[in-house]
Amino acid sequence: MRWTRLYARSRGASFGLAAALAVTAAVAVLSRAGSRPGPGWGVFLLLLVTSVLSVGLDGQDQQLDRTAAVRWPPRRVVHLVLIGAVGGGFLLALGSAYGSPAVVLRNTAGLVGLIGVATVATGAQFSWTLPFAWCVVALPLPPGDGTAYQIGTWMLQRSDVPAANWTAWLIGAAGVAGYALRGPRRRYLPDRG
Repeated sequence: MRWTRLYARSRGASFGLAAALAVTAAVAVLSRAGSRPGPGWGVFLLLLVTSVLSVGLDGQDQQLDRTAAVRWPPRRVVHLVLIGAVGGGFLLALGSAYGSPAVVLRNTAGLVGLIGVATVATGAQFSWTLPFAWCVVALPLPPGDGTAYQIGTWMLQRSDVPAANWTAWLIGAAGVAGYALRGPRRRYLPDRG
């Protein structure tokens, strides 16, 4: 249990959870103030919560993390799954107006996968960029049809749209596997000597 506590502290878990709770409360208030909550608000909230929590996917000392005699892949998978569980759990706690459980599960898998891909490519400090960019493009698009549209806007589709489901689950699997095997991109710090 001590290792878990040290890992959570080194990853800023308490700050991340506090920020996730604050973001959830703010989105719940905003979404109910102007109009009726909907799936778009659910995607927005899930994006914010998972992004806030994803900053802790990297430790304070990358060299120590890479040289430690610890099996990192299982721990990295658990970390990403916990980010998804917290994000999806917060969203489900707000009610079905933000999305059905099947849609929340699919969207959580896809966004966590995007976070994993971004963490491998750019590092934990920029892990939010890929999910954010995808949502910024997809959310304002007018309603459309066709497989390409369903793939591009997978997070806004109903749970019975196969193209959206396959896209999200494939992104999720790729992101989790990539992060588990590669870890976060190394930060290169200038020599101080």
